[in-house]
Amino acid sequence: MTLVEPDSILFCRAEDKYTVLYTAEGEHVADLTIEDLAATLPEDMFLRIHRSALVNLSVVRDLTSVDGGRFLVTLKDSAGTKLYASRAGARLLREKLGF
Repeated sequence: MTLVEPDSILFCRAEDKYTVLYTAEGEHVADLTIEDLAATLPEDMFLRIHRSALVNLSVVRDLTSVDGGRFLVTLKDSAGTKLYASRAGARLLREKLGF
């Protein structure tokens, strides 16, 4: 098992009954559901933007509105990772980030 500091996590994605944590250094698999992982991460730092995705708010670079009230979230990482936020996730992002 590798210990991953919350500050180094860019985003997390649910994959069946485990969750993949993405950092600038690579990927780490956690034997936790995304719901269980979300409960262990700082609420002021991470937001569940989709049923299968958590994002570190400090690495959000840009939000683009897309169909149906959703957002395309672009991260500040070197790859410019793009994640979709559900309608509920978009609402939470607007509240947290002041849009």
